[in-house]
Formats: sequence, structure tokens, C-alpha cells
Amino acid sequence: MPFDVGVGFSYTIPQITNVSSYFLKNLTFALDFQDLTNWDDYPDFSQKIRFGLEVTLAQVINVRAGFYHGAATFGIGYEFLVFKIDAAYWGEKVGNKKNLNWGMRLAVEF
Repeated sequence: MPFDVGVGFSYTIPQITNVSSYFLKNLTFALDFQDLTNWDDYPDFSQKIRFGLEVTLAQVINVRAGFYHGAATFGIGYEFLVFKIDAAYWGEKVGNKKNLNWGMRLAVEF
């Protein structure tokens, strides 16, 4: 069984200056270092860094952007009561291959 190590942190700014929390609720920064022992698939240290930014608009829409394995990512999410819909686009390099991915998620959270 492969063994891997990762570490990260995030910070959320709950209110931004004088902007109403109805329009701009949260701003979250995240920084992770993943696959720290996997030098075969990710030989460059920059591929191990994951950075992201998420902003919550109108209390129900989450807009996200960041870097994943050295490639740009972006996504959007919508929350209504217990329902969440997320869509994301990201690229990643595994070994010598570069993959472009598109994903969607529908969740019910209580």
C-alpha cells in the first residue's frame, strides 16, 4: 500500500471592509503541500503545491480559483438549503501526461 504525506492550512476572512455580507460573505485562502513523498509522478516540487481562493457571493454562490499540480483551476458552487451543486475545471500532470478534467457534484448535507 503506498504511503504519502501532505500538510496544509486555510484562513477565512469573515467580513471584507464595508461590503455588505449579503453580497460578499467570506474570502477563504488555502495552501496545501500534497504528495510530498511521491517523486515518481511529481518530480518537481512546484507540482506538490496546491493554492486556492474562494469567495462567497450573495450568501449562496461560491467562486473558486487556484493552482493544482502547477496548473490553473477554477470552479463555482451553489448552495440552497441542504442542497449543494459544484462544478470545477482543472488540469494536472501525472508522469509525462497532462490531463484536463471537468467535474460536477450534487450533494445533500444535513
